[in-house]
Amino acid sequence: MTNHRRLIVSILSALITLTVQSSAQTGKLPQSLLWRVTAPKGAVSYVFGTIHAPDTNVFYIRDTVLSLIATSKVYASELNLDSMLRQMMDPSLLVMKNKTLYDLYDSATVDTICTKLGQLAKPLASICPRMKPSIIGMMIMMRTMEKTASTSLDEFLWSKARKLKIKRVGLETVGEQLATLDEQPPEALLEIIRGTDDSMEELRKLTRLYIDENLDSLDALTRDTSIIKKTDLNSLNDNRNKRFVQRMMPLINEGEAFFAIGALHLAGPSSVLTLLANNGCSVEPVMGGRRRNVMGRSY
Repeated sequence: MTNHRRLIVSILSALITLTVQSSAQTGKLPQSLLWRVTAPKGAVSYVFGTIHAPDTNVFYIRDTVLSLIATSKVYASELNLDSMLRQMMDPSLLVMKNKTLYDLYDSATVDTICTKLGQLAKPLASICPRMKPSIIGMMIMMRTMEKTASTSLDEFLWSKARKLKIKRVGLETVGEQLATLDEQPPEALLEIIRGTDDSMEELRKLTRLYIDENLDSLDALTRDTSIIKKTDLNSLNDNRNKRFVQRMMPLINEGEAFFAIGALHLAGPSSVLTLLANNGCSVEPVMGGRRRNVMGRSY
């Protein structure tokens, strides 16, 4: 490649990066959950934003998503759902080492926490004081979440890739994901317990924004929720985005990869899309396609 051509490529890469960064920072991301990612050498892959909610409404997505999965060589999700349960069998991921809830909260608060957990999962009441606050919070949210679908969109798309015998990988391990949750302050669990009803209403609002494919508003509302205000978004989202992109890039450079990760990872100044652009990729929304219920018979 001549110096002149290298200069042109560098300028184009800088413009692409600035466009994505500016969009993320000024709240002008196109309303799309599906993005085409072109590697520096031209290989093409796709990133799709999912939502971790068993809600029938979120299954109305563009038919382009399934057709692109079907033509991919590798399918990547946040976690490897085939080995997730096996990974969670490690007790060290669920209970604290040399510490109990009484080291973090007063006795009355521990009673409140364990009573709430016992109401939702009685067998866990006896070991509740030893359990990690992050695990308790996750279980409470999962048990109280409204369920209008038998599965989540993530699980559904993963099963589609499995049936098509496409290679499937996770971008992080269960241990890594839970370690991120472990970094959250103890107050985050109390906010979950106190605001269960409010949390469900916030989740309904987030779901509506997801259906509208409005990444900017999704990001803004999430940052304004009571629970998020008690968490460390740097570890919960931004640091994970860096890990995702580090593991995505080798697959993107090979091309024909399809990534399905939480939509919140696609918005904000430190989003996966921005980081991909920083790595020299061209990132653009995929518009169009008919919206259908992907759980319908035609699929």
